[in-house]
Amino acid sequence: MGVDTFNPDAYDIYLQALQQRATFSYGGLEAAEKLLKGALTIDPDFLDAKTELASNYLHQFETGLMNQDDAFAEVSAITNQVLAVRPQDVRARAIQAFVRSLPSTMEGGSAVVSDAIQELEVLVAENPREY
Repeated sequence: MGVDTFNPDAYDIYLQALQQRATFSYGGLEAAEKLLKGALTIDPDFLDAKTELASNYLHQFETGLMNQDDAFAEVSAITNQVLAVRPQDVRARAIQAFVRSLPSTMEGGSAVVSDAIQELEVLVAENPREY
C-alpha cells in the first residue's frame, strides 16, 4: 500500500515523524507529534499522517505523556475522520478496537477485550501484510 499524499514536503515530514517515533522516547513522541501536525498543515487530507498521529497519541498515553481522556478523545476523533474516507483502513480500525477495549482491560472486564481480540484477529487474517 502506498502513502496517500502527492506532496513531497508532507511526505518528507511524515518520514521524519516515523523516524522520531521509532526512538520510543518521550522526546521522540513529542517531536513526532509536531512533525505529523506539520505534515497535516501542508496536506490536511493525508490520511496516513492522521493515522500515525492517532497511534502517536496512543503511545503518549501509554507512556504517561497524555492522560487517558485527552488521548482517547484525540484518537477517536482522528480515526473517525480516517474511517469516514477509508472505511476499511486496517490501522484505524485496529487502533479503535484497542482503544475500545483498553478501559475494560484496566477494569478487568473480559467481554469487551474478547471482542476486540476477535476483531483484531479478523483484521490480521484479512490484511496479513499490514502487520
